[in-house]
Amino acid sequence: MKYRDLAELGDLKHYSLIELKNKIKSLNYSETEEGEYIYACWTDKYTTLKVAYKNDYSFVKIEEQRVEIPKWAILFDNFIELFSKSK
Repeated sequence: MKYRDLAELGDLKHYSLIELKNKIKSLNYSETEEGEYIYACWTDKYTTLKVAYKNDYSFVKIEEQRVEIPKWAILFDNFIELFSKSK
């Protein structure tokens, strides 16, 4: 699934902003700088991940997170899994 790169991350405090930008490729990326913080945001229609970093790119905290998996995607994954096991 397209969210696999998010699911495999684990604890975000183990990643600098640069490392995280290199790992999350399946979502749109934007960032804003406010004072001593950089707010990195990964989004798509069903997902928002907004993370605060210091100017040295070290992790501060998760500001916002939302992941919704549409029902059709779950159905599609189950369909693929069902037929891949029958081979």
